Amino acid sequence: MRSRQMAGAATKAAGRPVDAPEGGQLGEGPEAENDAPDGLLEAEDEGLQVMPDEGRLPEPDDPDAPLPGWAELPDGLTPPKGVQLGFLRIKSGLTSAPHLGDRTCVVWPLTDLDERLAITRIQGNAYNAIAEQAKQMVRAIDGVKVNWNAKAGEPGNLKDFWRDIGPKGRTLVLRYYNQTHNLSPEETADFLLSCVAVRTAT
Repeated sequence: MRSRQMAGAATKAAGRPVDAPEGGQLGEGPEAENDAPDGLLEAEDEGLQVMPDEGRLPEPDDPDAPLPGWAELPDGLTPPKGVQLGFLRIKSGLTSAPHLGDRTCVVWPLTDLDERLAITRIQGNAYNAIAEQAKQMVRAIDGVKVNWNAKAGEPGNLKDFWRDIGPKGRTLVLRYYNQTHNLSPEETADFLLSCVAVRTAT
């Protein structure tokens, strides 16, 4: 009975039926949140939310395969070894500044240092958390390395980019952040079923 109850918890967390391992016991583990809590965005982004996990990102291409013509890794930007890079293109018609053309950025997942840096910009307002962490994963803009000290109008200015891509563009970046920083239902189910052991201390 206990195993069935725990399997039910795993089913709920994963969002799909799963079978408990024979004779196994599951502990109640953390459930992956695929949606951002309401309002976890900057005031200027009010109404935007991280999109639900409707389909996972594609697997990385063959490392020797050529990138699309619009994907560019700027000089001076050295990704950590083994990190999965994302090259994102936001078509001009989706942005708030279509006269600037398509916008591109290079992203990769946050390190613990990146998370701390993002937190320092929240300024005590939890509503800024998701947006600031999504911004932190952006490493290059339109073929130029991000410069956090750039003045308005200068290349690499992330504030300008974030404003110009508009609410639809920001939603796309936030969705990418969500999918690369949260467990999929399958990963959650595997963790609960295969990676948790619970015993009562005596």
